[in-house]
This record gives sequence, C-alpha cells and structure tokens, in this order.
Amino acid sequence: MDVCPNKPVKCPYQQFGCNIQLSNKEMEDHLRSPSHVALLVGRILNLEAQNQTPQERKGASRSSKAPLLAPKTSLVLHFKRNKHPFQLPTRLNAANMETCGRCREEVYFKSMKMHAEEFCERRLLSCPYCESGVEARNLEASIQQMEQQVGHANVLKAHIEELKMEVQELRAENDVLKKAVYDIEVAQ
Repeated sequence: MDVCPNKPVKCPYQQFGCNIQLSNKEMEDHLRSPSHVALLVGRILNLEAQNQTPQERKGASRSSKAPLLAPKTSLVLHFKRNKHPFQLPTRLNAANMETCGRCREEVYFKSMKMHAEEFCERRLLSCPYCESGVEARNLEASIQQMEQQVGHANVLKAHIEELKMEVQELRAENDVLKKAVYDIEVAQ
C-alpha cells in the first residue's frame, strides 16, 4: 500500500473483531500476519458454527477425519436462513480514509486484487462472492439458460441452412422453367 503511506487506517476487518489502526504502509503487513489470519478464520468458523443446524453438528462430530476448513455449504446455508447475509469485506475502508480520490481507487483495486488472490485462489474459506455469493448466486441457472439459447440458435442455424438449400433448388427449377419457356418461344 504505497498510497498515502503515513495516513492511519483502521483494519478493514473490524466487524470480525480486529480493532487495529495502523498506517497504510504497515496495514499490508498486518493483513498478512498469522495472528490476523488466525483471528479472521476463528471468527468466521465461529459464525458458521452458530449457523449450523443440530443435525449438521452431529454429523461433524461423528466424522473424525473432518476437514479443518469450513464446509462450503455453511455459508450458503447462512445466506438462505438470513435475509441480510454477513459480508466478507473485500476492500479497505477507503471512504473513511483521509486521502485523495485517486488513492482511494488504488487502494480499492489493490484490495480487490488481494481478495481474488488470497481468498479465492487458495480457497481457505468459502468465498460467498466467488462460489455462491451475491453476484454469482444464480450462476448455474444462467449457465443452463445460456446452454438452452445456444441449442436453440444451433437449431435455427440448421433450419436456415435447409431453407438455403431449398431456395437453391427452387432457383435451379426456376432457371430450368425459364429455359423451357424460352425454348418454346423460340420454337414458335
């Protein structure tokens, strides 16, 4: 975060219990620190545990080889049960920073890049925005709809090709008939 390096910023993950305020320059190191990551993972797992049904808890306690990572479905269940889902912050609290507009944009884009690289590619947590979140919630339905549209377009293309062949045949017949009419007129 080389933009406005000495301006103090609050940690963008305050809603998860991280109440640290550092300069922009130090905040990047803080966000990557093991203690910060452990705090976030612990808080999110706690939120997911609160949202599990009793049946899910029994299933998790029975399996001794349960994965250490949060199950992907727990965030989806949270979205279904609650009308207002909690959101993982994906950018620094740029609106509250005392910086110029250009700096805010750069911080926003850097934090979005960090979100994409750190949370989504490694898949430490189920990302509600990339897997089943707000923007991608109806991804499967839209893919099916697009496949149907492509299938329909292919049927229409095949029909157009058939019509083109018929038009060519009719033109050939028309030419034969014109020639026959011409031959009859010449013969008279």
